[in-house]
Amino acid sequence: MLLVNLMMMLFLRVPSHLPTSSRVSSLRLFSSTSPPPSSSSSSTPSPPLEGPTIMPLNDKTLPTLLSRLHSDSLIALPTETVYGLASPLTAAGVAKVYAMKRRPASNPLILHFADASSALSYASTSGPQSETVSTLASAFWPGPLTLILPLNPSLVPPYVTGGSSLLSNPTVGLRVPSHPTCSSLLSSYGLPVAMPSANVYNHVSPTEPGHVVGEFPGEDLAVVDGEGGGVESTIVRVEDDGGCLVLRPGVIEVEDIRGLGLEARMFEG
Repeated sequence: MLLVNLMMMLFLRVPSHLPTSSRVSSLRLFSSTSPPPSSSSSSTPSPPLEGPTIMPLNDKTLPTLLSRLHSDSLIALPTETVYGLASPLTAAGVAKVYAMKRRPASNPLILHFADASSALSYASTSGPQSETVSTLASAFWPGPLTLILPLNPSLVPPYVTGGSSLLSNPTVGLRVPSHPTCSSLLSSYGLPVAMPSANVYNHVSPTEPGHVVGEFPGEDLAVVDGEGGGVESTIVRVEDDGGCLVLRPGVIEVEDIRGLGLEARMFEG
């Protein structure tokens, strides 16, 4: 895994001072990879913005926001945790996320969905693992829980996995947010989005639209007005035997998971 990470990080080492459009052209990792189910649309693409632009989510702005996703442009969305930088699951869109955040390609992206059924179709689980996933999803979705699960290779594109797809047991991070604004837009879009926090890599995760604007001056980015909760999602890897390994603590604590009758422990490393 270390070798994979080093290779991916070297692959993405492009100058951080360049604008996103120039940095994207250097991300050869994405150029020859086929996208998952298409998010393309026959609607006219929205013209690029001259800088991060805050807009509400309403009947007037919804077509513009959906058009941006359908044309591989980015939007920033409030969630019940922090603001996220959302792109469609296309090679071009995902490359823009990595470039705008200056994020190493070895860092995977969490996929966000409007509902649990859609989210779990992107995973491939069985036996005790499936039972635990069902219990967690019923208890905490929609909500601030990210599940790390074996991926469904027919749906999850390799360029969101941070190199995991090159391993024998590739995984993907899945989440169903509960924030009404985020949930409404995802429902209207009808497809998942790749969405890390809306900040430059290693900066503080933003909880207000003004924070997002300050992170990405001059970038082509629509920022949906709203407010985040301020605490990152809890990340849990569900093991083959049904046990839960908490990789990152958050709003949902280990004791909350154990309270469902599940085995859970914190990652130590």
